Amino acid sequence: ETVENRINVYQEQTEPLIDYYTQKGIIVNIDGEKPIAQVGKDIIAELRK
Repeated sequence: ETVENRINVYQEQTEPLIDYYTQKGIIVNIDGEKPIAQVGKDIIAELRK
């Protein structure tokens, strides 16, 4: 029940925000499966744009 509730909250509250900011072109996706050092570099590179 708790997991189902969290999924519902995500779908109702978070997903629309992701869609909104994606359409505005102001959301950045960082591959968090890369090594930590590379993720850090990717974040810094995006912040400097």
